[in-house]
Amino acid sequence: MFLPFHPPAPDPTLRHLPSRSSWNAARVSQLVAVGAAGALALSAAPASAALPDGFAGIATEDAYVGSDAYQAKELGRQRATGFTLTRQVFKWQELEPGPGIYEWSATDRFVLAAAKAKIRVMPLLYGEPAWATSRPAGDQRRVTFPPADNEAYGRFAEAVARRYGPNGAFWAANPGVNKVPTLQYQLWNEPNLSLYWGGRSAPAEYAALAVAGSKGLRRAQPDAYVVSAGLPQSKLATDPDTFIQQVLKQGGAKVIDAVGVHPTGSTADKLVGAVEKFRKAIDKKSVGGKKLDLWVTEFGWAVGGPKAAGKTVTAKQQSELIKDSYRGLAKRSKALSIEGAIYFQWRDSPVYPGVTDFWGLHTGLVDLNGVDRRSRGDLAKAFPSMKAR
Repeated sequence: MFLPFHPPAPDPTLRHLPSRSSWNAARVSQLVAVGAAGALALSAAPASAALPDGFAGIATEDAYVGSDAYQAKELGRQRATGFTLTRQVFKWQELEPGPGIYEWSATDRFVLAAAKAKIRVMPLLYGEPAWATSRPAGDQRRVTFPPADNEAYGRFAEAVARRYGPNGAFWAANPGVNKVPTLQYQLWNEPNLSLYWGGRSAPAEYAALAVAGSKGLRRAQPDAYVVSAGLPQSKLATDPDTFIQQVLKQGGAKVIDAVGVHPTGSTADKLVGAVEKFRKAIDKKSVGGKKLDLWVTEFGWAVGGPKAAGKTVTAKQQSELIKDSYRGLAKRSKALSIEGAIYFQWRDSPVYPGVTDFWGLHTGLVDLNGVDRRSRGDLAKAFPSMKAR
C-alpha cells in the first residue's frame, strides 16, 4: 500500500496529510541552506530528458508541506533530475471545508512553485469533508469514506479544473508566471483497498464517483484527461484486474481516458510484467471496445525501515530497480499504451502519530535527513538516454 501520507484517522474530518509542523524543522532547514551533507551537486539547469514531457513523474509530499524556500529548492532539484510531472493529492476536506467554500492557498502555492520549476501538476482528487461524507454517525473506524453525494465530488472536481486548467482563474491572476496548466486529473485513491472506501470494496460505487468526477472536470475543461484511481496489486486489496473490469462495465469506460495502476515486483521485469498483465485485463472484450491508456501512478522500493519481502532493498538495488523499471516501461510504452510512470516518492516520510512504521515510508530518492540516495544522482544521469517507443 502506497500513499503512506494518507493514513486513516479517528478524526471524522480525516486530515490525511501531516501538517507542515510534523516535518522536523531542523531537517528541512538543513536542506534549505547550502544543501544536505552528502547531497549530489547539480547544475541549476534542468536535465534534458529524452522521455516525453510528463512521462517521468514524482510524488513529493515533502515539497507540498515544506516552506516556500524548501519547496522551490526541491522542485528545482526534481526538474534537474529529469522529472517533468508531479502527482499531488488535492485534499478535498482542506480545499472545500464547506459546501462551495474554497480555500486555495496551499494548492496555489504549490502549483506556482511547480510552474516556476517547469513541472506540471497532476491533481489526485481525494478526501473526506465532514459535510460531504457517507460515514455513518458515530463511526470512528480508521478508513476513508466516499461522499454521500457524488455530485458534490463532481462540483469539487469542476472547481479544481476551473482554477488550474488551461483557462483557469489561477493563471489569469498570475499572468507573469510561466504557464504550466493542469491537463490530467486522477479520481480518488486505491478504491479496491477497503481502507480507502469505507471498509469495503465496491467497484460499482467507484464507477459512479468516476462518472460524476469526469463530468465535473469536463464542464470546466472539455478536453481534460481523466485517469482512474490507481489500483494497488496487494494481498489486502481486491484483485485490480477484477475490480477495473467491473468499474468499466458500470460506465467507467465511457468517462475515463486512462486506468491507474500501482504495480509491485521484486525485479523491474516483474513490475513491467504486472503492468502487461493489467493491460490484458482491461483489453478484454467484456469491458467494451474503448482503448484506454495506462498510467503507473505509483511504484517504488524502500531502503531501510521495517523489512518487506520484495519491497525493501539496498540503496544500490533501489537505484538499479528504478532505472530498469523506467527503461522497461518506456520501451513497452507504445505496445501497452503507457502514458507515464510516477515514482513514489521524492523524500522519505516521517512516522506520524498513531501509525506504525512500515516500508512505504522509506521509498525516497532522498532520505529523511535530506541526504540524497544514489538513486537520485543515477536517475539524473540515466533519464537523458531513455526514450519511449
